[in-house]
Amino acid sequence: MRKLTKEEIKAVYGSPPIFTSYQWPNTTHLARDKGAYWVFLTFFDTSKVVVVLRAIELMEKGLLPGKTYFDIAMDLRTMVYNLFVHYNERDVFPISSFGRYFKEIVDNPAKYIQYQPELRDSLTRLKKAGKKLFLGTNSHTEYSNLIMTATLGDDWRSFFDVVCCYCRKPLFFWD
Repeated sequence: MRKLTKEEIKAVYGSPPIFTSYQWPNTTHLARDKGAYWVFLTFFDTSKVVVVLRAIELMEKGLLPGKTYFDIAMDLRTMVYNLFVHYNERDVFPISSFGRYFKEIVDNPAKYIQYQPELRDSLTRLKKAGKKLFLGTNSHTEYSNLIMTATLGDDWRSFFDVVCCYCRKPLFFWD
């Protein structure tokens, strides 16, 4: 697969950058007037890409009068915070009572998460071979437990030597 050039990307998506940073929750240290970017760092971010690209498309068609790219980026950030970020500097809120995304999954995990017996088998083989297994996730403990229980079963922790939640990847590996 050939890598697109900057010119090709600009030809498709335009040149105005859309967002400041992905350093949740504080992005105020970045200048508004210099242009900025929303960096998608994790698989969880892939659903946001479509929304951001659609917002750029609407801006270029003039369908969001009175809004700047920065305004739209802040609106999108607010939307993401309201739907997905169930914590702040002081509190972590129960996911069953926060936003539509988490409530849907808590109410019916089997609808959204596939149980993975073959993954259980693979992890068992790795453990028997003497491998040390590490799970690092940006998710908080409650959500991690929900996902892993639905994926591997109630004993999912037994597969891992270390489990780290709210890692804040990629900072986890740098800082």
